[in-house]
Amino acid sequence: MRHGETGWRNQNGMSLIETMLVVVLIGIVTLIGTQGIDFYQRYELQSASRQLFGTIEKVRQDAMTKRTPTIQSRGFGLRLTGLAPNYTGYTTFEFDDIDNDFVYDGTGEEFTPTGPNLFSRSIIVTSNTTGTSPNVLLYDDRGLSRSTNGASGIRTHWVDHGSLPTPRRCVVVGTIRIREGVWNASTGECD
Repeated sequence: MRHGETGWRNQNGMSLIETMLVVVLIGIVTLIGTQGIDFYQRYELQSASRQLFGTIEKVRQDAMTKRTPTIQSRGFGLRLTGLAPNYTGYTTFEFDDIDNDFVYDGTGEEFTPTGPNLFSRSIIVTSNTTGTSPNVLLYDDRGLSRSTNGASGIRTHWVDHGSLPTPRRCVVVGTIRIREGVWNASTGECD
């Protein structure tokens, strides 16, 4: 290098290649950041769906294997909590049929309730069940699901994330079977 020429260390400003490199790096970091948020929200949705599925399985197992001898136990149950129809948590309990009519008459018949257990933020659970207590699921000592008046039937619980339009997760509870999956809106089924 001759006297008077500016070298790399004395250069004022950035070359075109350096500027392009900075723009590409900013783009990559932005892409990773936005994809990371979407990935985390889908993870939250899947975790809440699996949490609900696992809790329902545990309530069913408890109904078949546990019994408090000092009460009129009719099984175990799960009550979704929050403002209907958008539930944000749940409580599990042993069903103490105080008036011996085989009908769940409200929280007064919940023996040793545990909860409320909340789902992750932005998680909402809805149900297709109607009736006097659509948010309550009961299991008898044979592990069969029952509504609050003793009738059986299939119910679907949809698990949604407030920030994600799709895919919706679902937990389907039949009389003897529980399954968890992704809701298929075109077929109306849980796959």
